Amino acid sequence: MKAVIVLFISMLFLGCNDDTSKSVQSVVDSAPESVQKVIAQTHESVKKTVTTTQQSVQKAVEQAPAKANEVIASAQQSVTSAVASVKEQVATLSASEGKTLFAKCASCHGANAEKKALGKSAVIAGLSVATLESDLKAYKAGKLDKNGMGALMKSQTAALSDAQISELAKYINSL
Repeated sequence: MKAVIVLFISMLFLGCNDDTSKSVQSVVDSAPESVQKVIAQTHESVKKTVTTTQQSVQKAVEQAPAKANEVIASAQQSVTSAVASVKEQVATLSASEGKTLFAKCASCHGANAEKKALGKSAVIAGLSVATLESDLKAYKAGKLDKNGMGALMKSQTAALSDAQISELAKYINSL
């Protein structure tokens, strides 16, 4: 009886092929009726387990694309959130940089850009970002001399990068 069980268990682990099936069948045929019942019950139980496992695997395979899409959607949401956070931080830093850059402008233009610089220029508060950027870049290039302030403004803008001019224009526009 032990030999039959060992053979049967070996069949389970090694898999069923024609030679194994024939060997098992010959052992089953020669075994007593009670052993044959146990073998038949075990064989049915194994078949049910294999069928259930195959169904579970098939279900998992069918659900895999949906699960993958869920993971992708979650990742996209995380990336979108992270990008929004970075943009917010950049905007905060940009506003901070604009404010820092404006500190040297405030002595002539006023803390809120509400004064005519040295009593000569127009008030810059309320000007559009585009106008402010254009004027600052023109002053830097030495191509603008509004109210005789070209040389002074050229020296004030000479060290500014285009990105800093942009941040400064945005800050002044926000005042």
